[in-house]
Amino acid sequence: MTAIADLWARGQLPIRDGLYLADGRAYDFAVDAADPSGGRVGARFDLGVQLESSPEDVANILTTARSPLPDGGFLCVGEGSWGGEGFFGKLAADGGIVWLVYLEFANPFSEIEVRGSQAVFRSTSGVRISVAADAAPFGSEGA
Repeated sequence: MTAIADLWARGQLPIRDGLYLADGRAYDFAVDAADPSGGRVGARFDLGVQLESSPEDVANILTTARSPLPDGGFLCVGEGSWGGEGFFGKLAADGGIVWLVYLEFANPFSEIEVRGSQAVFRSTSGVRISVAADAAPFGSEGA
């Protein structure tokens, strides 16, 4: 089991703005109003190393909404235990992660809107991120 899958199974996510993929890859992620998607993927990092050096840097999370997908999976949004953070992502049919984005200061993500193959996630502070719901987000498969 990858570090992110283990955290997800325990109801936690790392306190680091990032895009987390089920296969264990992790990338820095930032809100970017200039980008058409509303977000920008940055450098790859090793989540295992981060958790070894700072094991306390995790937040308990609560999934607050899910939207079913034709493949049997779900899109989801939620919040963390500190109040100012939020997350959104895609889950497999069994509830395991496909990919997730965690943002420490975006406030809870509370809305999911699916328009064809596009998904739009909105936070309570007005952050809006748009992704292709049926593919790896933000072109991350080649990142």
